[in-house]
Amino acid sequence: MLRARDRVVFLTLARGGQVGVATGVAALGTTLAARVHSLVLDDLRGTVLSGQMHTIAHQVSIGAAAQAVTSVPPASRRGVAVAARSALVQGLNTILLIAAVVAFIAAAWCALIRERDFVTAPSVAAGH
Repeated sequence: MLRARDRVVFLTLARGGQVGVATGVAALGTTLAARVHSLVLDDLRGTVLSGQMHTIAHQVSIGAAAQAVTSVPPASRRGVAVAARSALVQGLNTILLIAAVVAFIAAAWCALIRERDFVTAPSVAAGH
């Protein structure tokens, strides 16, 4: 059974972890949306869809890629679909790389903090 002080520490850490998760999800989600938007703009720049590229990029970045594809003439739909898919894949690559770096830094930091908690037991003499 946890003592009162231990419960307070546990609850504080649990709530802090929830705030950290929510912040991480928000940051990675924003990064993904911005990256997708930018990549779609890059793919559509200089094409027949240049006039609509900001609207299409916005739709794709908020998850409405199907609507973006159907909003263009049939001859251009394949190009928009390819641009949306490519942007999403590259955006996911970006946020997964960011998450991996953050996880590595957190693991290294935890290992340094917890090093003092690893106490070795004194060796027991044979036969005692």
